Amino acid sequence: MLRGKITPRGFALAPMLVLVLVLATALATKSGAAQSEQGDQSDQANQSNQAGHADTIEEIVVMARTGSRISRQSDSPSPLTIHEGPDLMDAGLKDIRDVVGVLSINAGSENNSDNLSQNYTVGTANVNLRGLGVASTLVLVNGRRQVLSSAQTDDGFSFVDLAGLAPMLAIERVEILKDGAAAIYGSEAVAGVVNFITRGGYNGFELRSEFRTRTSEGSQEDLTVDAVYGGDFGGGDGGFLVAASYLDRTSLILAEVDWLKPSTSGFGNPASFNVPSLGRTVADPGCARYEGLLQQLSGGAGEICRFDYAPQITTIPNERRLQLWGQGDWNRGGKTALWAEFGYAKNDISREVSPSFPVLNTPVVPAYHPANPYGEDVFFQGRPYGYAHPPEINYYEHETLRIAAGLEGKLTDSASWNFSMVYGANDALQNPRDVHVANFQAALNGFGGDNCASGPDRVPGQGGCLFFNPFSSNFEAAPGSPLANGRELYEFIIGDYIGLGDSRLTTVEANINGDLPVFGGGYAVGAQHRQQSLD
Repeated sequence: MLRGKITPRGFALAPMLVLVLVLATALATKSGAAQSEQGDQSDQANQSNQAGHADTIEEIVVMARTGSRISRQSDSPSPLTIHEGPDLMDAGLKDIRDVVGVLSINAGSENNSDNLSQNYTVGTANVNLRGLGVASTLVLVNGRRQVLSSAQTDDGFSFVDLAGLAPMLAIERVEILKDGAAAIYGSEAVAGVVNFITRGGYNGFELRSEFRTRTSEGSQEDLTVDAVYGGDFGGGDGGFLVAASYLDRTSLILAEVDWLKPSTSGFGNPASFNVPSLGRTVADPGCARYEGLLQQLSGGAGEICRFDYAPQITTIPNERRLQLWGQGDWNRGGKTALWAEFGYAKNDISREVSPSFPVLNTPVVPAYHPANPYGEDVFFQGRPYGYAHPPEINYYEHETLRIAAGLEGKLTDSASWNFSMVYGANDALQNPRDVHVANFQAALNGFGGDNCASGPDRVPGQGGCLFFNPFSSNFEAAPGSPLANGRELYEFIIGDYIGLGDSRLTTVEANINGDLPVFGGGYAVGAQHRQQSLD
């Protein structure tokens, strides 16, 4: 689904990237050859000393952790919380969304895979450190930015879709900076940073498959297949890793979970009607007969017919997700390394919802409506379809692409540099169905149907025009009768909503860091250009 914009907008910088990498590699190769001649003499002189002290050599790993661009020893004190990937897999956390879901510092319901709390982000996952909002936590992959999801939350906030990242088997560790890091990364890191580090130097093959099913309270199944393969090439100068993950998840109907609270709405079908002459709300006489739930209102305000939508809505949607990841690195001459990353994820989701949603603008059923038993205009409180109608199926699709490449190397024994470019794209599609409010009112007035005549002389219910019957008498009417609601009316009232979104990210970054022996500290300088769009 990644549409045509990806080529002109995303790969415009690709020729420049290739040129830079080729030139830098050529310079690094020449520099490495010159340095190796000098290094051979010193290596021969040091071999005897190294042989005598082989048992006392201790490996010290120096690296830059999340939240700082200054390299330190890996075992030095740090405000980070680090979770190792293999340990997470062994704990039964089969994807990144599961990892974030069990973090005590993560807050909010938007991370969950349910489709009740959010309408547009079904199938996505995010992180919300300290409950400061999904837009306040920065998500990185190997220390570099990831494209935002083009599907926003109901309140309009953007986030990184965790379901669009690398497969779990490709993750070496997860670094979580719980403190704000806006001074380093900008305002997106007010709540903190979550950095997903992929596996490096892995040699071998691993395959995992898992099947989960509910043994009570509904039938819902998860099938996951994960694989990772890594190795060396070029005589050990280079390494690669490829990984894939596939998830096939079936849905769970809300009504099948006994411990959930009853899910009812005061806007049902059969519906309720506010009758002005009575000064109160009246439930449709067929409420109880057609599986409505009659409720008396307090203060003599009348009664309403409630609708139990639990049998028609899924709390876990159907989901099919594919994640691919590939990475490689090449170190020529021991001073400069070239690396590249590729990630792709596609998620297709479908969910069942009630046949129609409530109409909240208080439609009017005119006195001349043939099914109106009150003889006056009454106000409709309900939904066009509910009882005896199959649920609607809404479709969602999310697609994510990531391409990154760069160079890194040593300036001196205590100073290093790196250059990188990242391109990311995310496309989203939402295809729910809902009530066309204007068409619904027109059908109540007797002007429903696509074949209804137009013009000032048209007559309600004639000339191809149809009445929509909001009363329970439509359940008892014979097909084709004026009181029955046929398929033509349904197609006239219920319409498709097509939502398309695309998000793009291009980042170019260069950094230099090293030690300050005079002051016993370190330094880091750099520059970054970031172009981001969301439509």
